[in-house]
Amino acid sequence: MDGALDKYGNAVQWGVTAVKVEQDDERVDVMLQHADGEENVRAKYVVGCDGAHSIVRKSAGLSFEGAVYPQDFILADVQLEWEHKANLHIFIGHYGLLAALPLQNGIFRLVCSRPFETDTETEPTLDDFRAAIRQHVPGEVEISNPVWMTRFRLHHRIASNYRSGRLFIAGDAAHIHSPAGGQGMNTGIQDSVNLGWKLARVLRGESPDSLLDSYHLERHKIGLAILHGTDRIFEMMATTNPIFLFLRNWLVPWVVPFVMGDASRRASRMRFVSQLGIRYRDSPIVGNSRTWNGKLRGGNRAADGKLLGSGGETTLIGLLTGPEYHLFLFSGVGDAALDMQDLCEAEKSLVESKDSITIHEISTAEQKGGEGFVDVGGKLHDWYGFEGPGFIVVRPDGYIGFIGHLKDKDGPVPLA
Repeated sequence: MDGALDKYGNAVQWGVTAVKVEQDDERVDVMLQHADGEENVRAKYVVGCDGAHSIVRKSAGLSFEGAVYPQDFILADVQLEWEHKANLHIFIGHYGLLAALPLQNGIFRLVCSRPFETDTETEPTLDDFRAAIRQHVPGEVEISNPVWMTRFRLHHRIASNYRSGRLFIAGDAAHIHSPAGGQGMNTGIQDSVNLGWKLARVLRGESPDSLLDSYHLERHKIGLAILHGTDRIFEMMATTNPIFLFLRNWLVPWVVPFVMGDASRRASRMRFVSQLGIRYRDSPIVGNSRTWNGKLRGGNRAADGKLLGSGGETTLIGLLTGPEYHLFLFSGVGDAALDMQDLCEAEKSLVESKDSITIHEISTAEQKGGEGFVDVGGKLHDWYGFEGPGFIVVRPDGYIGFIGHLKDKDGPVPLA
């Protein structure tokens, strides 16, 4: 990530703390603390990705609603001698849970829940981890050479709003939850991607400031859903309730093979974990043409597929480069298809200016002629539902801004 930022001349400054953030109708003033002194920065907007104790969130007056989980956890990086050398292991039992994450050189990160009767103010010792391993792990395990040890509590909280005037929050500054399901980092990155392209359009004068309101409208409900989802997973994993323990320990060995044994259920689970199933269908900045009833709609993530162009094979997602919108014109298939010349003519009625949109024409192999891309076998046409000519407008974050039949369009495609 550092390398990617360096290419754009935006190297990360380390060891810098925001100590004061003030905004008015025109700007934001930020006081930064460096190792060698203070710096005052003036900006049009500020995005706080500054964690659970975010000064940006506090300066914006946004509440952080939620609570702390009752469980107390301890963590250590230690040397482990056991048969499970290279894999992540999670042990769930009557005593809570223990996770062992391989790092390097035989070092594992151990995370385990403490018994409720333990004094939560007591710092962990190596013996605490030995006891946890005896409770959870079968076989002989040698633990030694702790690199560091600590205790912590987990919170589940979400901000009341992701925007206040010229201040925005993202990532852990906007929502925190248990690590169950591995959703934290991807959620924060998607926050940033969702907001980033909108800020770019507003700062370039291509969209009004009101576009930025859609950031909260699209992302807050996603954060809330992930909070609730990870809550349920965590409560199942960390419960000490005897009834829930019985149900979990007896049902899980039967349920997991059932869920993971079916391809469609496996795919559904992977969509949740990968977050590729996230959609913004009720967003005010997405839409569909008046007769559109396809399975993919405005607000869905754009579906990917192979395309053949003059430069060789590529993919639809691979064409989504740069900060612009992308318009994909589909010829349709069979007798209903337009030839490439007619498809290029249709483009003129859909686009007012090419300054902030990149246009791609896609035909089936049978209809190929001139420039553009070939959807070999018509697989993308089928996936999107384009039997006749159609179009999709894809946002810079890879989501469909508008989709429909070409026959429905009587004016330029809407850009936020």
